[in-house]
Amino acid sequence: MTWFEHACAFADARWPKVAAKGRISLVEGLMAVTPVLVTSKRGAPDPEVLRQAMRRWAFNPPRRDTPMPAEIEAALRWLARSSVPVSALQEASTVSRALGACGRKLDGSAAAPEYYRRRRRIFYAALKYAVRERQLSANPLDGADDPEWKAPEISDAVDRRRVAGPAQMGKLIAAIGTLGLTQGPRLKALYGCMYYGMLRPSEAASLVLDECRLPEQGWGLLEFSEISSAAGRDWTDDGEVHQASKPKGGPRNAIRRVPIPPVLVTMLREHVQEHGTAPDGRLFRTYKGGIYLPSTLWTVLQKGRERAFTQAQIASPIAHKPYDFRHAGVSWRLNAGTPAPLVAEWAGHTVEVLLRIYAHCIDGDDDRWFGPMEDALGRD
Repeated sequence: MTWFEHACAFADARWPKVAAKGRISLVEGLMAVTPVLVTSKRGAPDPEVLRQAMRRWAFNPPRRDTPMPAEIEAALRWLARSSVPVSALQEASTVSRALGACGRKLDGSAAAPEYYRRRRRIFYAALKYAVRERQLSANPLDGADDPEWKAPEISDAVDRRRVAGPAQMGKLIAAIGTLGLTQGPRLKALYGCMYYGMLRPSEAASLVLDECRLPEQGWGLLEFSEISSAAGRDWTDDGEVHQASKPKGGPRNAIRRVPIPPVLVTMLREHVQEHGTAPDGRLFRTYKGGIYLPSTLWTVLQKGRERAFTQAQIASPIAHKPYDFRHAGVSWRLNAGTPAPLVAEWAGHTVEVLLRIYAHCIDGDDDRWFGPMEDALGRD
């Protein structure tokens, strides 16, 4: 059996067992390694055509037998003809080639660490499946320390230039609330949830009123057990853009609990009073009642940055993506002295991941620690 045949069989086996977002990761992992697991590059199709052939047809089981353009069909014929046998994966040099592809972006530069780990996990699972199907006697990645391959020198940490401080975030959220007649006011509290509640964009967009404890005074609480993420029609079973899933960072039946400060409690109470909720209880909905897409959140954020920030800040990476609101929220709590295990639990992370990725000072906040550090050294 060739690697390409095996990869298609592995995709078929895994597809029903994973959610839509997981299917995207599955396909991207197979797409990373398959083009380098060939006997020769002779006659290779255009790289973009090959990527489309793998993504939309070869590794997408429901679409594999649907009509395809002639160039896609030719690309898949080349791949089937050129793919190495699965037995070639017993050679360290072949495995190293695949691992190297996991750690590179399309332009050849180092991929982000999470992308590398995700692709490597898929590659490992495909090799494990080969062992189960008796195509390999053992998984070549089990306990292997291949001296010919070195992990890309890439950092897990969030770029601290992206992390805004409390005053900057407050100003930005307020600016978002002034955009347009209805769009900004309807989204202001959603961005507040991403910052003050450390929610991922999909978690904030899926929040329902019954999951919020909003007292008239003091801290509130968010409790949620399901989110709706925008995976795309190619990856869901029903052909819809969004698919419901469990929050990250906990057991499948877990309820995520996030204490929220009074400023967010007030923001959410005002949002409900002014805009109500969707029929299903969702706090945030488009004017047609739908779930906000990531592209909408991105566009609104860019307009808000233009109102809230200086020209130098607009040109910088600070708070450039919706996800940066969550980064800032986690960093704010850590820098306030909140114990890491608590922040990790509230953010839906393990402590190890939290400290590896988020343990950074808030932008412009270094000087608050200079005095205590000097005191620790001892002053004359």
